[in-house]
Amino acid sequence: MRSIDRIASAAAAVIALTLAGTAGAQVPYLVKDINLTSSNASSNPTAAVWITTGAGPRAIFSADGPLATGLELYISDGTAAGTALLKDINPGVGSGQPLNLFKIGNRVFFTANDGTNGRELWVTDGTAAGTQLVKDINPGSASSTPGNFAELNGNLIFSATDATNGTELWTSDGTAGGTVLLANIRPGSSSSSPTGMTRISFAGGARVIFAADDGTNGNELWVTDGTTPGTALLKDIRSGSIGSSPTGFYDFNGKAVFSASDGTNGSEPWISDGTAGGTVLLANIRASGTGDSSPTGFTAVGTTLFFAANGGTAVSEPGSELYKSDGTTPGTVLVKDINPGTSGSAPSNLVAFGGKLYFTASDGTGITLWTSDGTAAGTVSVAASPTSPTSVTVSGGKLFFAAFNAAVGTELYSSNGLTISLAKDIFAGASPSDSSPQNLSDFNGKLFFSATDGSTGREPWTSDGTAAGTSLLRDIKTGNSGSMDSSANLTAVVTLANPNIGTLFMRANDGVAGAELWKSDGSDAGTQLVRDINSGSASSNPASMVDLNGTLICSAIDALNGQELWKSDGTGLGTVLVQDIWPGVNGSSPTQGARLGGQVIFAANNGTNGLEPYVTDGTAAGTSLLLDVSPGLTGSNPSNFTRSGTLVYFVANDGTGAQLYRTDGTPGGTFKLPIDTASAPGSLTDVNGTLAFSAFKTGEGRELWKSDGTVAGTVRVRLTPTNFQPQLLVNANGTLFFTATTPAIGRKLWKSDLTSVGTVQVANLAGNGTDDGITNMVSIGSTVYFQANDGIVNGAELWKSDGTGPGTVIVKNIAPSGGSFPTNLTNVRGTLYFACTDGTNGNELYKSDGTAAGTVLVGDIAPGFNSSTPQNLVAIGTRLYFTADDGAIGRELWAVSVCLGDVDGNGSVGANDLSILLTAYGTSRGQAGWDPRADLDGNGSIGANDLSLLLGRFGAVCP
Repeated sequence: MRSIDRIASAAAAVIALTLAGTAGAQVPYLVKDINLTSSNASSNPTAAVWITTGAGPRAIFSADGPLATGLELYISDGTAAGTALLKDINPGVGSGQPLNLFKIGNRVFFTANDGTNGRELWVTDGTAAGTQLVKDINPGSASSTPGNFAELNGNLIFSATDATNGTELWTSDGTAGGTVLLANIRPGSSSSSPTGMTRISFAGGARVIFAADDGTNGNELWVTDGTTPGTALLKDIRSGSIGSSPTGFYDFNGKAVFSASDGTNGSEPWISDGTAGGTVLLANIRASGTGDSSPTGFTAVGTTLFFAANGGTAVSEPGSELYKSDGTTPGTVLVKDINPGTSGSAPSNLVAFGGKLYFTASDGTGITLWTSDGTAAGTVSVAASPTSPTSVTVSGGKLFFAAFNAAVGTELYSSNGLTISLAKDIFAGASPSDSSPQNLSDFNGKLFFSATDGSTGREPWTSDGTAAGTSLLRDIKTGNSGSMDSSANLTAVVTLANPNIGTLFMRANDGVAGAELWKSDGSDAGTQLVRDINSGSASSNPASMVDLNGTLICSAIDALNGQELWKSDGTGLGTVLVQDIWPGVNGSSPTQGARLGGQVIFAANNGTNGLEPYVTDGTAAGTSLLLDVSPGLTGSNPSNFTRSGTLVYFVANDGTGAQLYRTDGTPGGTFKLPIDTASAPGSLTDVNGTLAFSAFKTGEGRELWKSDGTVAGTVRVRLTPTNFQPQLLVNANGTLFFTATTPAIGRKLWKSDLTSVGTVQVANLAGNGTDDGITNMVSIGSTVYFQANDGIVNGAELWKSDGTGPGTVIVKNIAPSGGSFPTNLTNVRGTLYFACTDGTNGNELYKSDGTAAGTVLVGDIAPGFNSSTPQNLVAIGTRLYFTADDGAIGRELWAVSVCLGDVDGNGSVGANDLSILLTAYGTSRGQAGWDPRADLDGNGSIGANDLSLLLGRFGAVCP
């Protein structure tokens, strides 16, 4: 073996031949791309709306991106490079699910759920900073569910639900202050449920017409000019409480055309000039009593209104045909009986193009594309039309639609109005090789749509109607499969002799063996499948992992025993079944437990006693039922196993409700600590050997409690109960930090020394009556870090507290435009690591030393607006492991050294680190011999600068 001197000499010689290295810092690196298989993952983009931004026209749409972001809002300039995540509204794997995109000027209104405020009204100007929650109309996690959008005088008219007025009519100018209830049409908490809001350019000025139920007249015709006094019942078409149920509103040359039923004539076409007197039945097309002609698809071509309606004479006739109207009763007539008889041609997809109407219909031989000039002779099928056309859309001077042809399947077609041509066989080959274009919309003269080419899944495409001009815009949800999910069970198992040395265990799926037990030492070669427990492609789904003094205890599934208790020493032979608790294939389903000395306390079901508390020392003989809390098959469903001092506490239900239990690992030492029936203890937290928790007691509400493991020592902390509702309990060097609610103040940060007098409010960030939005709290020493929102300046940002008011401060306003939403806060050797969104780089890995200057981006793993969304942060020694999705290979295992130069992660920089680096010297990412641990400057190659950085710290011991 080479000596330290020889290694250092060799390193110095290498450096002498190159330029001196500059200072650098370790960056995140991919440990191993475990799953190399591909999948046709689909982003399923919605139809786009486009606005003009300072940088030019941009398409706004929603799509399901990588697992790390979920269904979120995207933006595109029509190029692959210019197509990116606009904003991760619900940060992390949660989906913001943007819906109801509606353009007003150069803004797009939509609804979304950020995971905190429920589904509410949002707006975007095409920038991340300008993509914001407009107003939390239904405060808290409840949703106002805005819908039925219409534009009037530059403002949005819509329906929404609040906690007081039910679902009523609202208006918004895009600001919180300008988003107000327009009219409480049905006073009180009942809802008028306005629907069908449509802007009509009446002769007296534009107004919005809609249907609503005021509780007296039924569902009737209403109108608004955008003011409360100008919102009124337009006409009670059907007298009484049933209502005429008007629908399908359409602006026809300054009048509103719609379908309604007056109780005499059935559902027929009506027309209104905006006055009660001028609101009249346009025509009783189906004159057979109360039969419905059910007009749909109102579409104007010049001064002619086309629509589909059923003019049959028998009530049972189901068919509809093409009608037209000039706005008068005599001028409302059948255009052509395309499919003679009672079946009807069912005209649909009506659009105006080139001075004519285009639509889909069936003459009895199949559905094809038709056109009409308003005469029977001029209503004909377009030549060579493929069958079953859908989504007929005008874009760039052409008609586009999806249709079926036996030779190519369901693909995209275009037409100039006279002839039809295949735009492109996107998914080459005959059916079932169908690209099935959907969500067709115009984007500044080009067609935007979704399709699948057979390899990328359903993704956004564009087309100008030619094969060369029809292309995949971007593969948003990449086709490579990740090996990890959001619950990859990353678990550190360390040696007893040195807590800085250990193995990372995890669940991963390589696409071949299924989801199985893997381990890693931070290197590609050292990241390996431990054992294919459930042989073949079936998954063992290892879970509930616990470190038992250097041995992994977990649950796993095999073909013979179901989900049972397993252990592993990191080798295939040493990965074995501990005990088949429920004999046979049923499985006892062991749950996450807590370590207590040389034992693990957990829950399992033996098939006789139900789910109950168990204990194991890692052997079959040492695995047994602790206590049958609730006798019988139902079980007590124990959960929240938490170690405090020499005991493990848990919550279980003995049949009277969820209550607190404790155990010392023996049956005799396992018993209930009664508080009240259904006290439902929560947030169990160790505070230097004393258990702190929340619990409910009749007459007192949910309060802060503590326990020393005795019945007498299980007591309420505060002497003045007010339904305190403590949450997020965190121990910081013997001081308990938590959030709690008090009347008129809201949810704030509190601390406690576990005495009544020592339980005090720490700070009030957002003012009385407004919650501070505190989440994701973690302690480092005597300081707690957390996400909070002061509601005034900073949005959801990173804060810290030392337990005093002056010492409760924002660490850094990372995303000044609206909040960085820090999550996954993790203490790594005294440094805080977390994930957040800075408004530019997406959701990425950050670290902080508690100062603004020391709060920095660690690495932009998914470049640009895209988010890698780091999760499952686990530290072993000097290395932080986590899962992330770089947008190319799916969610995989990543790591970052938290001690520069400590390549092997043993806590010091020495000869072995130099040896590893020199072995990989001269290699680049992807080459044989490449070792990402040695790339200290993170530039993708291992060279002189990496050696310089390591030698500069040679002999150092990591803090």
